[in-house]
Amino acid sequence: MTWKGQTRVDDTSSYSMGWLDVRANSVRWLNHSGSADSFKTDMNLLPDHGLGFLVFTNSESGSALLWTLRTYLLDKLSSKTSNAFGPASAAFRQQNEARDQLRSSIKSFTVKRAEVEPHLGAYEKAWQVVYEDDRLWLTRTSGYKLALLPKDNGYLIGSSNHLSGFGMLVNFVKNDQGKPAMTITNEGQIIDTLALMS
Repeated sequence: MTWKGQTRVDDTSSYSMGWLDVRANSVRWLNHSGSADSFKTDMNLLPDHGLGFLVFTNSESGSALLWTLRTYLLDKLSSKTSNAFGPASAAFRQQNEARDQLRSSIKSFTVKRAEVEPHLGAYEKAWQVVYEDDRLWLTRTSGYKLALLPKDNGYLIGSSNHLSGFGMLVNFVKNDQGKPAMTITNEGQIIDTLALMS
């Protein structure tokens, strides 16, 4: 039951109690994936072909590897000539270049408490900004702990245990009511504004 489609996503996909159930090139594909920090896991089953594979990566460019393996296997099962490795190589290079650019934009790993004091405290949606070990952290009661790494145009959200960031920015602002808040921006778009509660 956990791998049979329960909730329709679109014409070719449904969600199956933890599994994404996809039809691609007439091949049924069950997938469950996840990530934390820069670690990624990708579990794949092709029940009609008796195949399955599990991939673990510890790199932010692991997505390119996962996409390549899936595309290559789908092409082979559909009797197509696969060109998955060309685009994957380009995607891998792009991800590495973007990561290197993010890394070079970080001004420092530490901040002075006096500079960030007004932004410390509890925010909406159970987020907190805390100062610990000369660093600024974005934490959540559910266990998230993300480094806020200073840049010229805000704070890059990074992992708690490695240098690279996710590409999302936090900026400390005043919300529409004039109260202290933080915005979370991804690819230039504000995705959330959270008011400082205390």
